[in-house]
Amino acid sequence: MVELLFAWKHMTMYFACQFIVLSYMGTVRSIPKMVLESLVIAVVCTAATYLLEDVFPVAFVGVLVMILAGIYHHLRHRGKMTNSILMHFDLYTLSLFSNILLGSVAYGIVYAINPVGNWVMTAVLNQTFYIAEMLLICFITGKQKKKKVRPYWFTAFSILCCIIMLCNFVIVMPASITANHAELAFILVAVVSCIGLAVWLWERRRENEEKQKLLIEIKKLRSQVHHYKEFIPAMKRKFDASLEELKRKTTDIKILEKFRPLVEEIDRLYEEQMEESRREFLQASTLAKTGVIFVDALLEQYYERAHKEDISFDVRVFDSPQHLFRRHLIPQLKLEELLGDLLTNAFRAILRKKIRFDEAVEINMGITDDGYYEIDVYDTGEPFPAFILENFGERGLTTGGTGEGIANMLEILQANGITMKISEFDGTVGEFSKCITLRFSGKFEVVLDTKRDIYFHLVCSQESTHTGGGR
Repeated sequence: MVELLFAWKHMTMYFACQFIVLSYMGTVRSIPKMVLESLVIAVVCTAATYLLEDVFPVAFVGVLVMILAGIYHHLRHRGKMTNSILMHFDLYTLSLFSNILLGSVAYGIVYAINPVGNWVMTAVLNQTFYIAEMLLICFITGKQKKKKVRPYWFTAFSILCCIIMLCNFVIVMPASITANHAELAFILVAVVSCIGLAVWLWERRRENEEKQKLLIEIKKLRSQVHHYKEFIPAMKRKFDASLEELKRKTTDIKILEKFRPLVEEIDRLYEEQMEESRREFLQASTLAKTGVIFVDALLEQYYERAHKEDISFDVRVFDSPQHLFRRHLIPQLKLEELLGDLLTNAFRAILRKKIRFDEAVEINMGITDDGYYEIDVYDTGEPFPAFILENFGERGLTTGGTGEGIANMLEILQANGITMKISEFDGTVGEFSKCITLRFSGKFEVVLDTKRDIYFHLVCSQESTHTGGGR
């Protein structure tokens, strides 16, 4: 009878842990399926505990089977392996020690009613309290799932559970385990660890393979976009030229009217194909990694913004900006501030355009042939207005921002000896209109390369250069 009650206790603990995990993850919608799967896992874990409890402490076996259960749910694509294992570990630790506490409360209540005591009633009352506790946890985790909020105390609670369980092992295991059993315990831990490591390595390999496949698909998509941009416009230009030649050779309005539906259809085909290929490219594109976590996070933020604004955003990293930090050419925070200002200006230049089509921002990072690190930021937006260039760097001048961005950027460039070159292009639709280049040469200089007849003056500079058609 005692063994049956202990088996029931383990069953309820494992079942409750599995049911709470499945309800929180939300991957199994059907409650009967959740109950059935939780029951099967609980039976397997209980059998393992029953077979090994004479050799190892129950808590030790319970932790190992819960880790394996966490790996199982990860393999079923129900969550990250770390989160899944920690969730199982936390719930098992909570179940184990709350059962001890609730058992003491149940014993006190039964003893107060009947001083002789009744261990069956104590066990039943203990399980009643435990089931009520697990139902309360199910209710709380269900609320968290519906709100899509990860509990802020998750990490802290996991650390607390690890400390509690470690103390339990330190106190209980030396007194209840022999030298031979200690070797078996070490082997058991090693086996479980190897399983976890093998799963982790397999996941990394699969992610790398998927990433390579994605990069191949992106290259194919780039080729497709290039084909659309070259073939369809060429076909449209050829047709327009033929139509103009026909207009010159005939004055018959009826003949020209017959071509109007064809003209409209080609124009529509051109617009639809360009927009469709562009949207597919935006959805499939991925960002290159710079090797600097917070710089990657900054670029990811602008990538998400670009996706919302229907702007193509591309990053090409030929050499990591770690080169700048190793050589102390610029502090990381200042580099992030520069990138933020440059990208914000690029986005604003695009959004200032009255008619937007096939807009893009591109960043290139790397070391040039002469050994200097450069960052190029291309965009298809409007050029700098004349009043900005006439007093470049003056605080308060703005095209929609705070009026501080360019001034702050120039201060950073001057303090770190960085050359800025602003190049303006006479591009057609879909081509870049300007590029801002940062060259980490140890010399502060601002260069404007434009064909516009415009006056360029740097407000707070040591040195500036203007090439092109301006004054």
